Amino acid sequence: MKTLRTFTIIVTLLIIGGLSMAGCEDGNASNNQETITNNEQSEPQAKDKSMDSNEKKQVLDSINVLVSQINNLIDISTEITNLKRKSHLFDWISWGFAVMALLVAAIAIIKLNSVQKRVNRDRNELEGLRQRIRELKQQCQVLSSTISSIESASRISAIEQQHQRQTAEQQIKHTTVPEDRKCTYERHGYFGLPIQMPPTDVYFYKLNDTKAYDSRFTVTIKDDEAEFRPLEGTKYLNDLKSNDAIKLALDIQGCAPSVATQMRVEAPGKARKDSSRWIITKKVKITLSK
Repeated sequence: MKTLRTFTIIVTLLIIGGLSMAGCEDGNASNNQETITNNEQSEPQAKDKSMDSNEKKQVLDSINVLVSQINNLIDISTEITNLKRKSHLFDWISWGFAVMALLVAAIAIIKLNSVQKRVNRDRNELEGLRQRIRELKQQCQVLSSTISSIESASRISAIEQQHQRQTAEQQIKHTTVPEDRKCTYERHGYFGLPIQMPPTDVYFYKLNDTKAYDSRFTVTIKDDEAEFRPLEGTKYLNDLKSNDAIKLALDIQGCAPSVATQMRVEAPGKARKDSSRWIITKKVKITLSK
């Protein structure tokens, strides 16, 4: 803009200088012509002077118009420069918004990938839980079937045992011993678990001729008297620790049953038959040791 103004001033000065030089040349020519005729030159000089002032005025008007146009051009150039500056400002703002948009898009993509990974991980965990639930359901079904089978087998076993007991009792009831053999007749079998009879008596409910699953004592019977002793071994010692009914027929000495590892029978026990019961009259004396 400064260059354009400088150029305008220089052009104006050149035009004014040219007009001044033209005026000087016209004055010299008129002075030379005065030597010929004074009267004839007076009127042309007046006419030339008037023409020179008119031309100067026209030139000045042209210069003013030119300067005005130049100023307009300068104003237009200024507006264009301002517009360019505003355009650059808008460009920077647009670039700023574009960069911000790119950053937001990048952050959104990163977040989306993170969420997608989390969703995939949760989906895999849920699928694993569903698979585990299906496996547990299958195991529960198998376990239920096994329990049902065990319960059925237990019921059948209980029914069979009850039937065996009833059969044995009937056989005992129907067994008669000849009068002449009562003193010498002996029987061998097994007693089961003793039973507490209020208030103090303890008795065995029955005699098994063969060893049954619940037998814990061997017995030898002569007439109505019986001599019995516990079945020895590790199994019996474990039963002694866990079953209080066995202790009803024992007189224990030595260490406590819970810490015992060995058992020794010191003296057998005795029982007397009363109707269908075998009442204990003397307990088995045993010694427990570690």
